[in-house]
Amino acid sequence: MYSIPKSRRPACPIVTTEKKFFEALHRKHDSGHGRRAYVKAKYRFVGYIRRVFKSISSKLLPGHDPSFMIIGAQKAGTTSLHYYLDQHPKLAGSYPKELNYFSRHIHLGKDLDWYRKHFTSLTKPDALFFESTPKYMKLEPVAQQIAKTYPNMKFIMILREPIQDGTCIAVIHPNRLREKKLSPPGGA
Repeated sequence: MYSIPKSRRPACPIVTTEKKFFEALHRKHDSGHGRRAYVKAKYRFVGYIRRVFKSISSKLLPGHDPSFMIIGAQKAGTTSLHYYLDQHPKLAGSYPKELNYFSRHIHLGKDLDWYRKHFTSLTKPDALFFESTPKYMKLEPVAQQIAKTYPNMKFIMILREPIQDGTCIAVIHPNRLREKKLSPPGGA
């Protein structure tokens, strides 16, 4: 049986990331940023392991229906709320946070089983599952589709003060507020 030499074997992503983590852990910087590099590497490693763990569990475990949804305005704190609720031992958030199933994927031919596969947890099998997609609040057909699919769905809605929301959108998306300059008839 043919064996690939160790020097030509592809590196396992977990081992490679772990190696980078420990290299950063033991690296000493003369500029005094050693602690910062350690913390950055630690969070990258932990985040990577969490993503691998979630993707494996979504392929192996049966999916669940969500118990509630978090919807709201842009930059209103839905990501923070999703993160804090996901830390609770009896709650499990979807992965990724914004599934956009009812606003995008349902029109691309994805079925409800695909949607349910995003609600799995190896460590919290009896948890209440939820997703956070702020875009659902703005689209009326989405509300109708959710009501048809899950008639007893509960929502957590996060709102912002309209003046601050408009200012925030102007900073994030300046092109949306600019007037289009039209050329006069005849092209001159």
